[in-house]
Amino acid sequence: MSGRQLPVLVAELLAGEEQLAAALREVGQRHAAEADVVHTAHVLAEHGDARAAQLRALGPAALVPHAPGIARAALAGNGPDGTGLVLDLLELYALAAWVDQGWTLLGQVAQGERDEQLLAAVGEAEQGASKVLAWVGTRAEQAAPQAMLVPPD
Repeated sequence: MSGRQLPVLVAELLAGEEQLAAALREVGQRHAAEADVVHTAHVLAEHGDARAAQLRALGPAALVPHAPGIARAALAGNGPDGTGLVLDLLELYALAAWVDQGWTLLGQVAQGERDEQLLAAVGEAEQGASKVLAWVGTRAEQAAPQAMLVPPD
C-alpha cells in the first residue's frame, strides 16, 4: 500500500466493518423471534469479521486511528411489533451502504495503484459487502408492509 492517504481509507473501512458486524449481532439478538434475522445476521457478522481481518492483514496501515466519521447511531429497535425491526434494518442499511461503497473505493484505489495484493484482498470482500447490503434492503422491504400497515394486537 503505497498511497499516502490509503491507510486512512483502510482504517475507516476497518472501523465500518467492525461496527457493521456488531450492529448485525445486536439486531439478531434484539429480534430473536425472527429466526431468519437471527441466523442471517449472525452469518453476515461472521463474514464481516473475516473482511475486517483481511483489512488488518494489510499491515500497519490498518492501525492508523480513524476519524469518527461513521459512528453509527444507536439502533432504533424499540418500536411496537415489527416497527423496531424495520427501523433497525434502516440503520443497518445506511451502515452497510457505507461499507459497501468503502470496498468499492478501495478497489478503485487498488486498480489505480496496480497493487495486486490489495486487489486480491478487495475482490471477494467487495462482493460480500454487497451481499449484506442486498439482504438488509430485501429484508426491510419484506418487513415494512406488515410492520407499518397491520394494526398491533
